[in-house]
Amino acid sequence: MAYSISDFVDLLRRTTDDQGWLQPILDDPDSLAALYMVLAAFVREAQAIDRLAANMRPSTASGGGVGTASLTLTRQASGTSGTITAGYPFLDLRGVKVVSQAAVNVSATALTVVVPVQTLRQTEAVNTETDPGFRIDPAASTIMDSTASTILIAPVGTIGLVSTSFSTVASSTPIVEASADWLAEHGAERGVRRQPNESTGDYRLRVLNIPDAVSPIAIADGVIATCMRTASLPIPIIQEPFDDLATQSMKDEHGLSTFKPLYSDGNTAPESPAHSEFYEDYQREMVSLREARAYFRVMIPQPLNSSDGAAFVPGPPAVATTPPADVMSALMSVWDEANRKRAGGVQFDVFVSEPAAQVGVGSTAVNADTVVFTLTPIVGRAWYLRGAHVGHDSSPSGFALTTAMTHRVTFTFTDATTFTTPASGQMDEERLDPYKTAMSGFPYNKRINKIEGKLKGDGTHAINMVGTFYVTEVVDP
Repeated sequence: MAYSISDFVDLLRRTTDDQGWLQPILDDPDSLAALYMVLAAFVREAQAIDRLAANMRPSTASGGGVGTASLTLTRQASGTSGTITAGYPFLDLRGVKVVSQAAVNVSATALTVVVPVQTLRQTEAVNTETDPGFRIDPAASTIMDSTASTILIAPVGTIGLVSTSFSTVASSTPIVEASADWLAEHGAERGVRRQPNESTGDYRLRVLNIPDAVSPIAIADGVIATCMRTASLPIPIIQEPFDDLATQSMKDEHGLSTFKPLYSDGNTAPESPAHSEFYEDYQREMVSLREARAYFRVMIPQPLNSSDGAAFVPGPPAVATTPPADVMSALMSVWDEANRKRAGGVQFDVFVSEPAAQVGVGSTAVNADTVVFTLTPIVGRAWYLRGAHVGHDSSPSGFALTTAMTHRVTFTFTDATTFTTPASGQMDEERLDPYKTAMSGFPYNKRINKIEGKLKGDGTHAINMVGTFYVTEVVDP
């Protein structure tokens, strides 16, 4: 509750000899003024204590904010125009640094201009009653006028200042509204950190609710919410290497899914206890089935979008594909959220989507390179190649293959160039890796709009070709 002076007077009446001591003070104007001055100090202190006590509860804790003020700049003569950019720095006599909140246009006839500013840090309201006394930050850059011939604004002492330049802050309003981020302090104490671009309201709800920090739903909801707060990442899918038989509609609602691990004997049934090992990703990293039961992965679809509007498509470790800073920051936020909510001993990976498999099948007997299958992305899309397996064999007649019977693959790129693999007489499945010397010269960073499988027979017997191409699909600009 908020205490007033009358509350303290009532307290004195209850705890002292009000008629012998208090009432004479109240009856004398000078004594009453002195008493009220003392009680006013107690009132302010009591109100401050109430606010601090209330702020120790997340439901009433402030989200924090920077201080704001207005600066009036002057110049000796008019005649030049231009724009004072957002973020232009000013400094007050106490060392408080503020920057302009938005770009301010200056007309050629103006002798003064008002610049709204905000403090760089919160809780910068050192004194809101006296004029803080600002100047242009000595480290500030020089801004030229619209003709780029005369200085529009610069710190005092800059060479080239003229009478039409702004270099003096004539007056300023006190800094107001600055406040500490008590809500973030409560969140830090509970291990719930504010995510990038998260509103105070959304953050308060997370701090108020003790998080479900173990279940797959808690992990999925937290990771999805993190991705939704950034423009860099699409909505992810959280995958487990087994099917827990939960209702599919509930899984879909929370972005939960299952991936089929590749067992060392080729079986892909994770529920079978006879298979004790599996490959948890297509890089062929092997872990035990027991470890797999305490594992999940966060799959983020490609492409990722950088703040400059460009799509980022990562390659394997052998290729230098460092993400832009904002994309990396977003990925680290996802990792942090999953790591915070996982149970002890549970392992996980955050990765950008696994390549999709495109399969081509065909046959021919012609004794010349013949296209037996063609694969193309849908209209408006293109592919990046991540790897492939290609091979050929005899038809059911069972005749003996010869080394003269060969296969090859031609890739056509969006810039109309092509790449064709060497003719291969290998009859077993052959792995094509665009990042290895087996496909030396393959332009891995080019987008593909057509893949053609080619066979050469002996002119008599039909042979079959199959190719599986692992591709990442992107929007073709």
